[in-house]
Amino acid sequence: MEEKKNLMSLKDFVSGSVAGIVQVLLGQPLDIVKVRMQTKPDIYKSPLDTAKSILKNEGISAFYKGTLSPLIGISFCVAIQFGSNEIAKNYFSNRNLSLKNSSKLEIKDYIYCGMFAGACNSLVISPVELLRIQMQVQTNTGSEKSKYTGTIDCARKIFSSNGFKGIYQGYSATLFREVPAYAVYFGLYESLMGLSEKKYGNRKDIPLLKVMTYGALSGLFLWISTFPHDVIKSYIQADDPKNRKYNSIVSTSKLIYKEKGLGGFFKGLTPCLIRAPPINAATFLTFEMVQKFLKRLDTPQ
Repeated sequence: MEEKKNLMSLKDFVSGSVAGIVQVLLGQPLDIVKVRMQTKPDIYKSPLDTAKSILKNEGISAFYKGTLSPLIGISFCVAIQFGSNEIAKNYFSNRNLSLKNSSKLEIKDYIYCGMFAGACNSLVISPVELLRIQMQVQTNTGSEKSKYTGTIDCARKIFSSNGFKGIYQGYSATLFREVPAYAVYFGLYESLMGLSEKKYGNRKDIPLLKVMTYGALSGLFLWISTFPHDVIKSYIQADDPKNRKYNSIVSTSKLIYKEKGLGGFFKGLTPCLIRAPPINAATFLTFEMVQKFLKRLDTPQ
């Protein structure tokens, strides 16, 4: 007989947090290239030229500019993403068990779980990415004085001037990106894992290469499906909090189209697509491996 599951498990959040640390350390250099290309397309034309310019003018440490915010924040955010996705999976599993006498989830259930994870994640990722982007758009070339000396200074100055409204600049655009993004991300990954589970009999027996492949595909399709949303969000969050030019999703979309055309919504896509497969393969692999390790600790020897 199948039994109902507890909705929440600390293991899910711990596993997600470790996966988030791996994600930040591997993905930060390409993320700054993406943000520069999105927000300053007149200066940064290609991924390689952008990387060369950053290295030449700002040094190698610039590729990890603003890392404190994502290292602390995104590890927590990934914990929220995976943890809330697991909570939703457990909810649908229990519901299906009550209604159908089977805890198996359908593809639509996985999509709903992803949407829930995206909505939860928006609350925490929005201020984290605001601070990271505000730091990343500083060029520090000498002719342009840095507005912020670090992530903490950035948070303090924005909050001092604009309060929580400033810290949550771009929240609606973040929500606009996260909900469909994670519907794709977790919907695809969990559906593929579910198919493999039928073949191998147990989730823990699925080969790690398949886990990595599914993670890579999920990350790739996440960005393909929602990249224009990310561009809009980047414009809004890179904007000067004291002198806003990009105020809403609709007005920002119109301005981007007017100034850059349709191609403006895809600036920075190349480094993102280069980054997405290996980073998300590593993220899901880390999550699954930490899950297995924590479950073994709880299993009596």
